[in-house]
Formats: sequence, C-alpha cells, structure tokens
Amino acid sequence: YENQDDAKGDNPANYVAAEQVRDIAASVFHNLENKSIQHLIYHIGLTILDRFPQLTEVNFGTNNRTWDTVVEGTDGFKGAVFTEPRPPFGFQGFSVHQEDLAREKASANSEYVAL
Repeated sequence: YENQDDAKGDNPANYVAAEQVRDIAASVFHNLENKSIQHLIYHIGLTILDRFPQLTEVNFGTNNRTWDTVVEGTDGFKGAVFTEPRPPFGFQGFSVHQEDLAREKASANSEYVAL
C-alpha cells in the first residue's frame, strides 16, 4: 500500500480484499493468451495495480514443482503415473510495481489491456 495503514481495513475505500485479488487473477488467467507463467503473473500484477492504485507493488511467490511422468499410457489403457519432481526445484519470486504499470501505459507497443 502507498499508505501502510490502509492494509488494516479501517478505511474500506482503500482496503484491497484478498477475494478481489483472487478474482482478478482468475479473470486474467482465463482471458489472456498465456505465453509463460512469467507473462501471466506480470499481467495479473499490472491488472491488480491498475484496479487498485493505492497499492505500490504486488509480490508473488510460489514453489517451483513440476510433476514428472513416470509411466505414460500403455496400449489399450489411458493413464499415467506421476512422482514428486527431481531437483532442481525451488522457490520463484516476482514483483510488479506501479512504475511497471506506468511504463506499459506509456508504451505504444505495450500489449497490456485493462480488463
């Protein structure tokens, strides 16, 4: 938040509910032609910051885990077996700032479109 006290919710007009952020993320996910997880998260962040200018930045963090296929389907049987990922796996962090949003809005070549 630009004003840290807004995170307390004392001024409902400036408070950002987690449910609203979740709904924006779902909407961007379903409406954007996704080129990569980084592309998707960047556009989710831009949309959140556009909708809530009282926020200075949006941070994302996730475990980087991809299921490995152990057995593909066999003749006459559709199915697969998966296992926990082998290393490397870890943590991904990503931040989007109001400056990123301003740069996208100013760029004639930007693909950012407010939803």
